[in-house]
Amino acid sequence: MRTSARLVAAFLFLLAPAVLVAQRAPAPADLAPIVETETITPGSEVHVALQVTLPEGFHMNSNKPRDPLLIPVVLSIPGPKQEPLPAGVSVTELVFPEARDLKQRDTVLSVFEQGFVIGAVLKVDSSVAPGKLVVPGTLRYQACDETMCYIPKSIETRWELTVGGTRSAPAHHTRPVPPGPPRTAGHQGAPRRPNGRTARRGRCTVSAPNARPSQPGRRRPPAA
Repeated sequence: MRTSARLVAAFLFLLAPAVLVAQRAPAPADLAPIVETETITPGSEVHVALQVTLPEGFHMNSNKPRDPLLIPVVLSIPGPKQEPLPAGVSVTELVFPEARDLKQRDTVLSVFEQGFVIGAVLKVDSSVAPGKLVVPGTLRYQACDETMCYIPKSIETRWELTVGGTRSAPAHHTRPVPPGPPRTAGHQGAPRRPNGRTARRGRCTVSAPNARPSQPGRRRPPAA
């Protein structure tokens, strides 16, 4: 009995730090996906972002920590346990913010503070049909405070995109009207008929399709 009691006591002694760490571990980070535009045109790029917010008093290692033993923050699009990207959608760039130097115990750490934003550029192929698209992602990070770092966590997120129609066709341009013959200064000249003859100035008349041309040499009677 004494041996069993000693084993139980030793087990509780070893388990106490783990229970203490579990109680002190921060709540999961809050993730807010952001999309630049409401509607995306096929054949273009779209900027998305992920706003990350940790509980007050915590930070996380940056994507490039100085100590190789530290766990960096990683944004995977898509995550290892998520569905693949929609057909025709690809990630062309990931942009992390500038890290901050944090001095702890005679060492300098590269960290992201309580709140920051990670950017990404998505390419939407011209073959993508209009409709709704879901782009999954996973953020893996290790939260730390002033005294210690905690067990890494992975949180899933998603961006919802709306693909619109194809690009609008270029506007139809009207055919330019050719310029008329040059005019001499001080003389406007008389307008010409389609057959090349000079039109007489005077009253405006409407030409009829079946009207007979006037016979040459005859003078019309003066108007009453």
